[in-house]
Amino acid sequence: MNQELFLRRATKVHVPVGSGGATRAQVASAIQEIAAFHCILSESVIERIGMLSADELARWLRDMLGVLRRRVGAHVQHQPFYPGFPEQVLKASKAELYLTAVMHYLTLRRLPTHEHARPPLLEGKLVPWLVELGSVAEFESLLAPLVSSRTSLSDADAADVAWFIRQYRGDVFRLLPEDVPFREIRALVGGALVQHVAGDARG
Repeated sequence: MNQELFLRRATKVHVPVGSGGATRAQVASAIQEIAAFHCILSESVIERIGMLSADELARWLRDMLGVLRRRVGAHVQHQPFYPGFPEQVLKASKAELYLTAVMHYLTLRRLPTHEHARPPLLEGKLVPWLVELGSVAEFESLLAPLVSSRTSLSDADAADVAWFIRQYRGDVFRLLPEDVPFREIRALVGGALVQHVAGDARG
């Protein structure tokens, strides 16, 4: 799984099945850390990270913060709210208030803007960049449209195609379409397959 690629192409992230145990304060603190990058997690993502253990949540958050830091650029300095996470978190009472405000924001976000104002806690701190929950199947489906393009790929597109082939190796064939119509893309795919799949036992 490449969270950076998934977020960039689909505005989605993957959350693995967890073993449970993360507290609401830990979940609220993780949401607040991510909100500092001007994005908010959807209800489905919040529900899923609430099913992780504290250690699983800490690992997931660390990966996400790394992705978001790269997204905003090295010139932006980010100081974490809770550098000792998951031990250092919001106090329970403030965590409940924050979670309530976030869920209220998500509810109001779906309504016409003239009917309700944003919750005060979030006003001015977030832009409407909502990150949804995505599955492995949805992530894997990103490859076929790139390879099926009838025009040249951008450097970023080509890098994403190469990433899939490099990571999936012999297993990538189930993700590739039967026809690759554009010669330049056929050459890209063929070269990557020769480099990364030719000697793979899975192929």
